[in-house]
Order: sequence, then C-alpha cells, then structure tokens
Amino acid sequence: MRSIVLILFFAITVLSCKDSNTDVVNANPENVQDSIKGKLSVNDISNPRTASSLGTLVFADTLHDFGNIKEGDLVTYDFNYKNTGKKAVIITEARASCGCTVPEYTQEPIAPGQSGILKVKFNSEGKPGPNYKNVTIKSNANPGEQDIAIKAMVN
Repeated sequence: MRSIVLILFFAITVLSCKDSNTDVVNANPENVQDSIKGKLSVNDISNPRTASSLGTLVFADTLHDFGNIKEGDLVTYDFNYKNTGKKAVIITEARASCGCTVPEYTQEPIAPGQSGILKVKFNSEGKPGPNYKNVTIKSNANPGEQDIAIKAMVN
C-alpha cells in the first residue's frame, strides 16, 4: 500500500511540473515582447524572426567624459536614445556600477521612432583620481542588456 502511495505521489509530481520557459519558446514571435515583459530567452534573441520584431534602443553615444572636475562636484549627463525597432521598448532597470552614480530613466514605453533621455548623475565626493562608472540598462529590446558609461578625472 505504501509503495502505491509513493508511486502515485511521484507520478503526480512529475506530471504537474511544467517548464516555465516553454511558453516563451513556443510563443508567437509577434507576442513575445508583451508576454515576457522584458525577459527574453537565448532562443528568442537568436531567432532572427523574433529578434527583428522587437524594439531596439540606439544610443547617440555610450561614453561621456566629464574631463577634469573638482572633488565634491555633482555632475549630470543626458544620454540620448531612440527606439529604431518595430515594437515599444520598456526599460526595466538601469543599474550603476557604483553608488556614487545614479541613473534616471522613464518607465513609460518608448514607441518605435520615439526618442528619450537616460540621465546619469555622478557624485565625485570621496572619489579622487580617474573614475570610470558603468551603467547597465535592461529592457525588452534587442539586445536585452546594454551598457553606457561615464568617466572623469577628479582633482
């Protein structure tokens, strides 16, 4: 009797497990962007049909040099971008490599053809010498992750 219960438990467990990526891989390419909300699998990005139907963020520049600044200066730079893809892009995260650098971005969808600004603030207090700070941007675009950076010589 106990072995029957164990077999039934095992069978129910195995049959009830579902791979969460199945829906993404089998999704209609036209709906992939909406159905996964910024989380693309490797299969989706590598599929030319799916990747070409996504939004694409193109930055005017990906590195800004503040040059020589004084320690304690708070400097800001606006990175301009445009969605050159076919679907709206939603930036889901922008994370700086250091707490002294703070990115600000819109959480509204960026429609195809629409431009926007990702503002990066750098606080040079306690950061003498050369500084290079990276900001990683995650979105539902192709590619799903992009980097921009700032640099400065703090005197």
